[in-house]
Amino acid sequence: MRNSISDLFRSLFDSKLMNTLVIDIGSSSARALLFDSSLHASPQIRANTTYQLHTDSIGEATLDPHSLRLIVEELLDFILHRTPEASISAVAMTCLVGNMLGVDQGGVPTSALYTYADTQSVESVHQLRERVSPDAVHQRTGCRLHTAYHPAKLHWIRETLPEVWRKTTHWVDFAAYLYHEWFGQYVCSYSVASWSGLLNRHNLQWDHDGLRLLDLSVDQFPTLRDQPNFLQGLREPYASRWSALKDVPFFLALGDGAAANIGSGCIDTQTIALTLGTTGAIRTTYHGDILPLTPAIWNYRVTRELQLLGGATSEGGNVSAWLRELLNIDNEYIERILSSSVPDAHGLTVLPMLMGERSPGWNANAVGFIDGLRLSTTASDIVQAALEAVALRLSVITNQLSPYISSDAVVIGGGGALAGSPAWTQVIADSLDRSIHMTDETEVTARGAALLAMNALYGIDLHAFTPDIKRTIEPRPAYVPVMRAALERQTALYQLHYPL
Repeated sequence: MRNSISDLFRSLFDSKLMNTLVIDIGSSSARALLFDSSLHASPQIRANTTYQLHTDSIGEATLDPHSLRLIVEELLDFILHRTPEASISAVAMTCLVGNMLGVDQGGVPTSALYTYADTQSVESVHQLRERVSPDAVHQRTGCRLHTAYHPAKLHWIRETLPEVWRKTTHWVDFAAYLYHEWFGQYVCSYSVASWSGLLNRHNLQWDHDGLRLLDLSVDQFPTLRDQPNFLQGLREPYASRWSALKDVPFFLALGDGAAANIGSGCIDTQTIALTLGTTGAIRTTYHGDILPLTPAIWNYRVTRELQLLGGATSEGGNVSAWLRELLNIDNEYIERILSSSVPDAHGLTVLPMLMGERSPGWNANAVGFIDGLRLSTTASDIVQAALEAVALRLSVITNQLSPYISSDAVVIGGGGALAGSPAWTQVIADSLDRSIHMTDETEVTARGAALLAMNALYGIDLHAFTPDIKRTIEPRPAYVPVMRAALERQTALYQLHYPL
């Protein structure tokens, strides 16, 4: 484990050999990309594989950790086959966060890979809330008691899957599982750990009170390190399989949201990152003291010194995907509907929580509703109302974040769902009543990981590679009050079904 720039890395810098291989592992796809010294991703040297969460009607949202590991390793095989020997100076990684699996003494998975979207532990949330102060947990860890985080999942496994609990010696995130396979060590960055609900945000140690509540010990979890740390020296058979990476530093994984902020240039409270991919998020980044949190907002880490404040929805591009499959429509149809329809003219009010709720209300039991259906309601009405509803939910989080950000903070937009739909971006701008500056960078998450690796190795400033803005979408003054009224109806519908 190293945390300084060695003579080797200085020589790499001097020779301009600064290619960074980034492994980007999400909830629906994994990819590997090669970034050069100018932080440009090679269009030729990249690989991508898609997959689906295993879901059911009782809240499961899991992946198979062994199968996912094989996918990631095959991506590396592909990249190295196309990359000249010794042309990679560092490997960086981002990973979906809030994920967890159990492993036995030999490192073999004992459980599924539980994701943030898995809500099977909802009863455990209620039980834990009766035993501790939810607000104290939130202020101590930066995370709510919720199915998205580890405490509820671990309690649920102990109560319902005793055989899994008995066989498990370590509880790890997926990146730590990979590192153990490749290097023989369970190591976790503060960034990934901060999404677990078991990291004390004040001392950056595994939360003693949370572990005691679950009857677990620190040695059952990965070793914690700051993200600029890395692992080096692949063990067999990987040292032979990936000989070009044998002595290359592998940086600790970043939370995907943290990397997206850095990659989009949002590195202070003058900027807000709006990311819309499978799910949605609004985040700002800051250096400074631990801040008290309002109920809707979480506090995660990029590094020891760099923190994130924001909120994330469980709905986003997944709502668009659901509509396409349910109604047998395509993206072109959706874009046409959103661009040609008068906002909120459909008479519908929608709660778009198809996978439970994270921010702003944190109700893991939440389900979706469509209010106002008539015989005259069309498929187009439902599409428009559902996607407007996602935009309205993002506006609630933005309002909650306002005490922590500059009044003139700039919104930087990114993510596949946002980049692929200018019309949806316009709806969101109207709902937020803020301009959205769309980056010219389609790989903000991987880009952020590459930039942080270059910062650690070569001291390159995080401001050095601010992404270009390809277009700015302004809110339409005539429709801002329309969306505000729609938000009032959505809030009333939410309170009807989920009263405080």
